Amino acid sequence: MNICGADLVLNFINSVPIEKGNYLLLTEKLILQLPLYGYKRLAKNDISEGAKILSNLLSNFYDNVKYKKELHKAFAHAHCQLKDCAKLRLPKIISKKHLFKPRKLLDVLSIRRIAKRSEKAGMTNNFVVAEYSENFTTNIGDSIQQIAIIRALRSLFADIPITLVERDAWCKYRGGGLSIMQGWFGYRESFPSKDTLPLWIGTHLTNKMRDFLKRVADANHNLFGHIGFGARDQKTLRFAQTIDSKAYLSRCYTLTLPRRTVEPNDGKAFLVNIPVEWEEYIPSELLDGAIRITHGVRGVSIASDRAECAHDLLERYKNEARLVITCKVHSASPCTAMGIPVVAITESLDSKERISFLEDLITINSQDDLKNHRIKWNPIAPDMEELKQLMLENLHLSVLAAQGNNVDRDELDHIRRQIAEYSIRKSF
Repeated sequence: MNICGADLVLNFINSVPIEKGNYLLLTEKLILQLPLYGYKRLAKNDISEGAKILSNLLSNFYDNVKYKKELHKAFAHAHCQLKDCAKLRLPKIISKKHLFKPRKLLDVLSIRRIAKRSEKAGMTNNFVVAEYSENFTTNIGDSIQQIAIIRALRSLFADIPITLVERDAWCKYRGGGLSIMQGWFGYRESFPSKDTLPLWIGTHLTNKMRDFLKRVADANHNLFGHIGFGARDQKTLRFAQTIDSKAYLSRCYTLTLPRRTVEPNDGKAFLVNIPVEWEEYIPSELLDGAIRITHGVRGVSIASDRAECAHDLLERYKNEARLVITCKVHSASPCTAMGIPVVAITESLDSKERISFLEDLITINSQDDLKNHRIKWNPIAPDMEELKQLMLENLHLSVLAAQGNNVDRDELDHIRRQIAEYSIRKSF
């Protein structure tokens, strides 16, 4: 028992830079390492004895450690949390005031559960797709993504049922299935439970989610499985490649929406989330009769109702728009797919990163381009039917592989390279 504890202390201290005041980080790192050195069994049998052993070891071996007090705090917090985790249900842990950081504790618990995920979790014959209520988002673009991925799945796997779960409560879902991770993911709560198998395709990760997944990857070196991580945008791709050598650019599945067959006779310019102060730089002939709308939809709380609103909005774009001027990703992307000319203007570096999957298809303008009159206001909608077919075939083969079917890996890799390298010469 003492040897086990000594190994734990030695490896723990060697692996974490000890600085004054960072005992919270030390605590989290310590908990992640406990199972590696058999301390899980020790804690289960006699946690108080384990605490004494580790405290004694710390004093005996490291009397001269500069920040010994910080280490003592970390060990004390780790023991306290392990003891509470064994006795209390998870919701009650949140209300315990003496725990160092409730959300960080939940992250640690999630990491330990996710690290145990089996690929058999996705063998249940159903898909799990995110839906969006107003409780978690007002952005109707999320529901547009829901519509697009469901349409794509049903075109390929008509007989497989689809289960809808709230994106930011995905961790609570226990029904099993293959979770299709198309969309924007910003919180730990949107990471699927170990009861489902995630298929990372069309995925965007925020900084917070990337930090969380980095910690998960430290506990599970096969986090993204053998299928590979399909990133929606370049920034997410760069992160995924640090964890998964098979990561690739899948783009967003709103690009697979069907092209409209008839253009409106009296189409209008749509200004989508365009700030009023930008209008002085837009040609007056486009502003005349323009339709101004926002993707921030409030007052529609139920997820199914929001999906219906998203469907109606797509129909309105298709039937009424001759040009869409927008700074919203999921106005620019579906409209480009439907064959509607788009002028995309980014508000910030972050929005430029999120829309990067469109850079090879349409021109992405900046505010500087707008204010210095460098925007071309008569773009031509690209013909991208070949890209749509490649994306659908990637989804088809990826699902089959995730379900345990034999898939030609060379063919799949070739399709993914074609998707990433696909480019259209822009003409105006």
